[in-house]
Amino acid sequence: MEILLNSLLSFFVLTASTNLALGQQLDTIDVYTVSVADIDYNTPMDSIEKRLGKPMEYSVYEEEEGEAEGYDKWFYFTYNSLQLTFYEWSRETYLFSFNINSNQYTVKLGNMQVSVDDSIKILQEHFPNSYHEFISRQNPDNNQVEDFYIRIAIPYLNAISYDGIINIKILENKVIGVSASFRPA
Repeated sequence: MEILLNSLLSFFVLTASTNLALGQQLDTIDVYTVSVADIDYNTPMDSIEKRLGKPMEYSVYEEEEGEAEGYDKWFYFTYNSLQLTFYEWSRETYLFSFNINSNQYTVKLGNMQVSVDDSIKILQEHFPNSYHEFISRQNPDNNQVEDFYIRIAIPYLNAISYDGIINIKILENKVIGVSASFRPA
């Protein structure tokens, strides 16, 4: 239950941050070019343990509303410094979000990779619009954690596209965490 509450809290914080950032001009990458530990939006959930081994914690949360609300089940995988959340909707299971907080894992974003302890300069080179938006909000007190955002374009119904978000936590010009949400609220 603690994992569920922490995951939901992380998601809602990420979603709130996402809603603030979506009004700004950000770089956008295709959902199919985002991955962590070679796990991407289309990775079957049943292959996670084969790829990463047995999780430290695993839990399932089933919503009472079921398909009437569109979401059936939430699946939580917790590894040492990686959390993965999958959701089941209309009997299909998709990666919903991930979070890393150490350099044990690397996140692929398009044609580059980023991990904890990387310099913000790599993000500046590859995502200039997001970097500009980051600088425009940056607190002069460099000792506070700041959020660097990149949009994720997600096709839906073969015609409509909507945004997910990458949220990279920055402290003293270094990456301290990377989260992604593929389904904003």
